[in-house]
Amino acid sequence: MLDATFDDAYTRFGGGVPTFVDSSDLSRAERNKLWQEIMVAGREPDWGSDPRFVVATEYGGHWRKIMIVDSRHTIATFRSCTTNSTYRPALIIRAATWRMDNAMMDASTEIMRRFHTVLESLSS
Repeated sequence: MLDATFDDAYTRFGGGVPTFVDSSDLSRAERNKLWQEIMVAGREPDWGSDPRFVVATEYGGHWRKIMIVDSRHTIATFRSCTTNSTYRPALIIRAATWRMDNAMMDASTEIMRRFHTVLESLSS
């Protein structure tokens, strides 16, 4: 089910593709800024000294799908965030714009394929 045949064409937005930001491609300052946007202060496990994370922003710009892997590669989490202030249930995170969707994540095939690729690279 990770085949591109099943990718979301985002027809509800007139078509498009998600964008991806991988923490391994960021400067330390960019990485720290994005990290503050995706974590919940005081409620996180120990992600280690250098967690790897990938943030996928769905086309349309109102939903993020996030994968975080600790630096020891022993735990991971998958999250969904939205800019929709009326969406429930949600958790407030540090970023004033983004709220963590506190429901099951519904990431597209393309996003899950990217997460899978990163996880495979960490296990090598």
